[in-house]
This record gives sequence, structure tokens and C-alpha cells, in this order.
Amino acid sequence: MEKEVQLIKPFGPSILEMNCDLESIDNFNKFLDQMSEEDKKMRSSKTDKDHKNIPDLLERSFEILYLTNNDLLETKIHEQISYAARQYLNFFGTKNLKVYLPQASFSEKFVDVWVNNYDKDSITPPHRHRGFLSGVIILQLPKTESINCLQYIWNNEIYNPEECVGKLLLFPNHLIHWVRRQHSGGRKTLSFNLFAEENNNMQ
Repeated sequence: MEKEVQLIKPFGPSILEMNCDLESIDNFNKFLDQMSEEDKKMRSSKTDKDHKNIPDLLERSFEILYLTNNDLLETKIHEQISYAARQYLNFFGTKNLKVYLPQASFSEKFVDVWVNNYDKDSITPPHRHRGFLSGVIILQLPKTESINCLQYIWNNEIYNPEECVGKLLLFPNHLIHWVRRQHSGGRKTLSFNLFAEENNNMQ
């Protein structure tokens, strides 16, 4: 089945919005729920000193879990990311580029993909990403508050996309965005960065 994909242009940069296959999202959430404590410690920004230090991105209060390439292959979440990236390039007729998930900047063990486990009163301040394209997938949303907390900022304009479980948003890495304060726990998202290089195999 074809995924529903839209290219939104609320201001200068364009944002791709896509509804992921919910079975893939369910499988990914199960993978996270069934992860052993040892595996979580290896990936977590809140781990103890006996385990590898994972960066606390933007010095946020909640836990971040970095992922390996095998994690993405096992759960097939990479298929959703790859499909969205191809669609984004197709919208602009860009056929001489290929995009890929880079290694994390701090370790060869991980790729530049991480899970954000928001707690009550959590916030992600306005920021940009590295790379070429950046994205977020909504994995879980709280049931007791307004769920449209993600905002994009361009000059003095704001875009507040409608959020739902399974939605993937893909955007240029330089586009500033943030997540407003959570009044309850339960928000979980997957974030990632994509790099690009010329595809020398193109005819």
C-alpha cells in the first residue's frame, strides 16, 4: 500500500509529512519495551558511570536512547525513513543525490538516530540539526493534554503540525524547531539525521 505523503510549504523551507505503517510503529515500540536493562544502559543518556557515556542532547532532563544500525534493520524502521527520504528528493527532482544515516558523532557503535522519552515538564529548546535532512517520527503521545507540541520556526513565522502516532516529518537540517513543555509524561519520538552525497552510479 502506498503511504500518504505530502510536501508542506508553510514558509521558506519545505516539510515532508508522511503517515508511517502503524504495524512498523507497533513493532518498534515493542522492541523498545522488550529491550533488556543492559541494552538500555548501553544506549542511554542517563546511564551510570560504569557504562559508556551517551551525550545528553541539549542538556534535557529526560532520557535519550541511541540506536545501532542493527536495531533499525531488525525493526525495519529504516524502511520508513528511506522511503520518506526518496520521496523528499523526488519532490524536487533531485536524482543525483543519495542520502544515508551517518554514524553518531561520539561513537562508531551507533547511528545518528535516537529515541526521546519525554517526562512531565520536559521541553526541547529551539535548535537545529547537523547533516542534510532531519526527521522525527511520533511513536507515542500522551492522552491527557494537547498533543500538538512540535513547532517549526522560520524568521517570524511558526508552523505547528498536526501530530498523531506514526507521523513522520522530514525537513532541512537548518530549520529551527522545538517541543513545548509537557504537562504529563507519555510522549515518545524517534529523531534522526540524514547526510547526502553525490550518487556516482547515476547514468
